Amino acid sequence: MSMAVAFALFFVVGAGSAQVPYDRHVAFDNSVTDENYYYSQGSYVAPSELALIQEKVPVDAARYVSPPNSLRLEWRSRTGGDWQVALQLEKHYRRTDFIGSELSFWCYAESGLSADQSPLIYLVDANGEGTPARRLIDFTLPARRWVRVRLPFSSFVGLYRSTRQERFDPRRLARVHLMQGLDDDQPHTLYIDDLMVGPAAAADAHPLEALVPAGDDLALAEREKAGGPDLAAAIALGSEIAVRVACGLNYAVAGPMGWHMPGIVGPFGAAVAAGRLTGLSALQIRN
Repeated sequence: MSMAVAFALFFVVGAGSAQVPYDRHVAFDNSVTDENYYYSQGSYVAPSELALIQEKVPVDAARYVSPPNSLRLEWRSRTGGDWQVALQLEKHYRRTDFIGSELSFWCYAESGLSADQSPLIYLVDANGEGTPARRLIDFTLPARRWVRVRLPFSSFVGLYRSTRQERFDPRRLARVHLMQGLDDDQPHTLYIDDLMVGPAAAADAHPLEALVPAGDDLALAEREKAGGPDLAAAIALGSEIAVRVACGLNYAVAGPMGWHMPGIVGPFGAAVAAGRLTGLSALQIRN
């Protein structure tokens, strides 16, 4: 069995029992299907309108943060109508334990979007416990510019704090719901990409971009005659190190200077993964 096949089998079959940092932080980064996002469901009540393809959210291959596509949310909210979209985060019948204190994503709008025009968002965990709804965007989104939005889980509170015990568990986040906000009878289109859970640095890390696409780890595993489990363990370890390095960086300073997070933390993860595949000791990897 080739290393590429072993790697694919690990993520399709084995990921249900072993989670890598990618699973713990990434809720959406791209759609495998070209027209719509399989793990979504949408509906609307006239006279409001919502663009759907086979009752699922359309994807867009022309605008994205990470290729090859993003989600396209296109709506018109009218008085007396309603619309709602659900993004399913539990996939392939497997449980995901997310790690982090905030939900983050990138947004883009051709003509901008004010906070009043923003849809609402609420979250539901695997036990069916939900949060109050809040605005998806609480600032004016500039036109034709990708902007990162960060929503701390602590910000999902009602207008009046309830005396009911809060039971929503962000670790078991299962669905993200977007719904009609202001019924302004205006057409709006919002592109959403890279939906993440975690501290800001971990959300920016994208460790697998440095570990897998270039094929270095796959080629090295082939050379070392490593089996699929060894390759999976190396990638998991490398991803873990990359995310930990990201969490230790002050990206608020490095980002505006032009530093790209995957390029900063990726080499650390790649080095650890390569060391694991070649049987180096902890001291040898550290040096």
